[in-house]
Amino acid sequence: MRPVEPASLTRDLSCRTISNMKTTLTVRNQISIPKTLCDRLDLKPGTRIDWEISGEKLVGRPLSEHAWTKLIGLRKDGPGLVTRLLKTRGEDRARETRKLAG
Repeated sequence: MRPVEPASLTRDLSCRTISNMKTTLTVRNQISIPKTLCDRLDLKPGTRIDWEISGEKLVGRPLSEHAWTKLIGLRKDGPGLVTRLLKTRGEDRARETRKLAG
């Protein structure tokens, strides 16, 4: 399975075809991708999709089987979550030790 860029969607499917495919957002904020698109893009259950907002459009790009691992930590700032957690725990432990000693 190869990642598909928005230009590929436009090239592979006519705008008329895309505009006739409608889905509804469920109460659990889920959508179903029309079977025609799944077949055309070879999407299988469990396929990860990278979502982004481009202007007024929601763009979803299928990720290759292991491409999603490249997204891990992409948007984090500063130290990782584990580092921050360990620092906070250390500060809490020091505060509790001071309380018990005083």
